[in-house]
Amino acid sequence: MSIEPVSVFIEDDTIRILAYSYSDAGVLEDCTAVVCTLTDSAAAKKLNAEAMTKTATGTYQVTYNILPEDPHGEWQGLAKLTDGTGGSAKNTNIPFSVKVM
Repeated sequence: MSIEPVSVFIEDDTIRILAYSYSDAGVLEDCTAVVCTLTDSAAAKKLNAEAMTKTATGTYQVTYNILPEDPHGEWQGLAKLTDGTGGSAKNTNIPFSVKVM
């Protein structure tokens, strides 16, 4: 499933990052853990494996408020969903990017 998000932000905006977890049958389902990393254009981590908050079954979010001193440019992000534990855990990485102007 592909959703075209808002990807351009300015100073004082809030970046709201959503992650959805689906079963093989296409139904929303909970994960064991969901974290997000957000790295600015100067390679500083603004979120570093930050736990995402569950807002509904299979739906998670985290926010970051853009500060006046944050650098402009292309920022990179990664949401990591983990289902299960130990050797049987299944990890799904969801890369994304945003532009700060």
